[in-house]
Amino acid sequence: MKHKEYRLFRYLKQPDLHAITALKTMQGLLGLSWVKSLKRYDFWTFSLVSSQCKEDDFWSLLLSGSFEFINPNKHAYDIGRLHKRRLDNRRSMFLLKSSALSPCLTLSRRSFLTDKLTDVGISYSLLWEIVCERPVEDAEACVSEMQTRLIDGQNGCSGLLVNSLFEKAEWCSQEDYYE
Repeated sequence: MKHKEYRLFRYLKQPDLHAITALKTMQGLLGLSWVKSLKRYDFWTFSLVSSQCKEDDFWSLLLSGSFEFINPNKHAYDIGRLHKRRLDNRRSMFLLKSSALSPCLTLSRRSFLTDKLTDVGISYSLLWEIVCERPVEDAEACVSEMQTRLIDGQNGCSGLLVNSLFEKAEWCSQEDYYE
């Protein structure tokens, strides 16, 4: 049986207070003033047997069948890939993915799909889009400093974007997520 993978990126239509607070903490307490913007995405991956349903039927079921994944009053979304922002050569963008070490989904979300589809796998991660005012050539140093200060560090702000006790962090390639 061949499985097909579908990807959904969900984000808030209104200002994301978690991302705003994390950005202000990064710029102020951590002194990462070169971090200019931070955006948070809920990233869902669905895997199902390709013969179960057509792609259009799957998205119709998922997006209009309930508010379990998308609430049109507060969420916007991208399917498959994110729309890439245009940046000048003085800025660089990074993606940090955090996934639970022991993945669990709310029972209602899982049962919503498994009631309709017999063999579906669901995984969830948070995806942080970080835009920095540092040249692309300086990308390795940016990632290294953010890794040290935000994830590995022993200061009071480690775990700001990723809680290392319960989540694993991974720096992602833009090619894997953007158009």
